[in-house]
This record gives sequence, C-alpha cells and structure tokens, in this order.
Amino acid sequence: MASTGDGTHKVTPDKAVKAMRDTGRDMKAKYMETETAHSDSRTDPTTAPVEHVLTLDCPEAPGIVHAVSRFLVEHGSDIIDNQQFGDRSDGHFFMRVRFATVGSENTPQTLRRDFAAVASSFTMRWHLEPVSTRRRVLIMVSRYRDSFAVHRASARW
Repeated sequence: MASTGDGTHKVTPDKAVKAMRDTGRDMKAKYMETETAHSDSRTDPTTAPVEHVLTLDCPEAPGIVHAVSRFLVEHGSDIIDNQQFGDRSDGHFFMRVRFATVGSENTPQTLRRDFAAVASSFTMRWHLEPVSTRRRVLIMVSRYRDSFAVHRASARW
C-alpha cells in the first residue's frame, strides 16, 4: 500500500482489502485467457476463431520450433497445443501444433501458401487442415467375431 512520508496511508487497509475482494469476484467475467476472451468473435462469423492442426516432419535442425511459432504469431494465431519429438538416432524431427486463428484473411489456403516458405527452408513434409476437416478412415478386421469391436470403434467416429 502506498504511504506518504509521514507514515499515513493514501489507501486505507480496508479499501485495499475491498478492492482485492472485488477484483477476485470479477476475475472470471472480466479477465479471461486469450482463447476465450474474444466474446464478440463468437457472434460474428467473420471473426470467429478457427482451429487448425499443422503436422510436419523434417531433418533435425536448430530453429524449427522458433520458425513455426514465429509464423503462427505473425498470422495472429494462438497456440492451443504443441507436441514435438526429435529422433536423435536418425536425425529427424516431428511436430504437431493445434492453433486458433481469427480473421477472414487467415484461411487454410492463405496459411498454406504463407507457410510454404517456412517449410522449404527446413525441407519439411507438412500438412495443415482445419480441425473440422473429417478424415477418411479404413478399419479392417480379420475375423467376423470381432464385429463388436468394429461397431464400437466406428461409433466413436
């Protein structure tokens, strides 16, 4: 608490405690993480956050994570989840990033076009898709008696 030179407080302890209590009460409504803070974007479809997944692999080299992260930041993206693995035995790097981006200019086509420059500098094989993209899946079963397992697995998709 701030005090004057003579030892008196500019803000009384009671007012300071009340301010902390009020801030704590308002915390959930007024102060949110960036992922949920765009309350106006939920109503406007042109600015609604769209989640994407970027998967890549390339020869191990310094600066891969930095280059991918910089690309996402430059495109106004928010990284939701990041997983990476470097296989030291054969010098290969793998990465999967789930991110959200806002803005009609950040379409999957635009992101792919712009990421191509980053990918070429590291000789990456990569794939970028919106999370909403449905994947084609083939499930093969060697015996008929496993049909229950097939039914259960297909119900999850």
